[in-house]
Amino acid sequence: MRYLLYVWVICFLTVNVNAQVAKDTVAAKRYKIAVFAPLYIDSAFVGYTYKLGATSMPRYIMNGLDFYHGVMAAIDTMNKQKLPLEVQIYDTKKAEQSIGQIIGNIGYEKIQLVIAAVTNVQEQQALASYAFNNNIPVVSATYPNDAGLSMNPFYIMLNSSLRTHIDAQFQLLSKQYSKSSIVVFSKQGALEDKIKQQLKLLNANNILRIKLINLADNFTADDVLLHLDSTKQNIILCGSINEQFGVQLAKHIAAAKVYKTTLLGMPTWATVNAFEGNSFNNIEVVYTTPFNPAKTSIANNVQAAYRNKYGGRPSDMYLRGYESTLYFARLLVKHGSDQLLQQINTRQKVISEFNIQPAFTADDSYAPDFLENKKLYYLKRFEGKVTIW
Repeated sequence: MRYLLYVWVICFLTVNVNAQVAKDTVAAKRYKIAVFAPLYIDSAFVGYTYKLGATSMPRYIMNGLDFYHGVMAAIDTMNKQKLPLEVQIYDTKKAEQSIGQIIGNIGYEKIQLVIAAVTNVQEQQALASYAFNNNIPVVSATYPNDAGLSMNPFYIMLNSSLRTHIDAQFQLLSKQYSKSSIVVFSKQGALEDKIKQQLKLLNANNILRIKLINLADNFTADDVLLHLDSTKQNIILCGSINEQFGVQLAKHIAAAKVYKTTLLGMPTWATVNAFEGNSFNNIEVVYTTPFNPAKTSIANNVQAAYRNKYGGRPSDMYLRGYESTLYFARLLVKHGSDQLLQQINTRQKVISEFNIQPAFTADDSYAPDFLENKKLYYLKRFEGKVTIW
């Protein structure tokens, strides 16, 4: 922890200095990239003095720090490859400055690509406007919400939207469980209503036999088991992204071992520790994620380098910073800013495969509202084994 804090202080002292990759390379053109991350420098420092004392770093700071370190690891990799790049880091949580003012700081720079760890709708809308007004690709590496995006072919969402995840789960149900009765357990809520509406649209022709059950917040095991059948395999879809709701649903089903069950979950389950243990070994738990959870050779190398430098293993935010920076920076150098969007799916993967396609927030949209990564991985946990496809 002490070593990590030391690295953090050093990084923040240099965060506003251009991180130049391949300084010894003579190139006719040097491409400029701006990276936006929630670093909270002003919340943690007074001048150069760290003010949070000996307490553990808050989680909200660690997320941005991990993303930043992932970006810096990608810069180290590209430095070895002598790529003609210049990377500038901007703190989206700078005190007394709005996200619009922070983005305005790059107005005089000839930026050709933006990579961002977006944390809210306001940041997304500001970055999307910058992308549209300047015809510059903006890559949202972490934020899966499509709110406020309209007719903007320059905004790229890597963390797939909830709509795309529901489409994927419906496709899985259609292919593997078309003859089964499917129970969707949900609850009251705005996002839950969107999930229900999307399922109704997808199943407009009654391709699947779906029964929708709304549960109260304090639902019991009896409320769930009433709709299960002990004589056959039960196919259940969790219709809420609320993690507590999903975990409680899984606990009630797993505790009743007489019911054989396949439980399809939400993308939020990828970060829920409860699903990684042995509590639900007797039921099949399946969920989707846009980021490759397999231990590929590159992922193993990244984890080994992180372990040697910091100890432990890299977080998802670290991997998102590393992967998005390396993938799109290489794409920029190879094809230039004018052709980057046309060649967006041609680059060899870093860790995850991307399938970036035009996305529409409404059926009557006549132009893409944004570009979205449509590639999703299915992950199944059953009897202590993990299957990925």
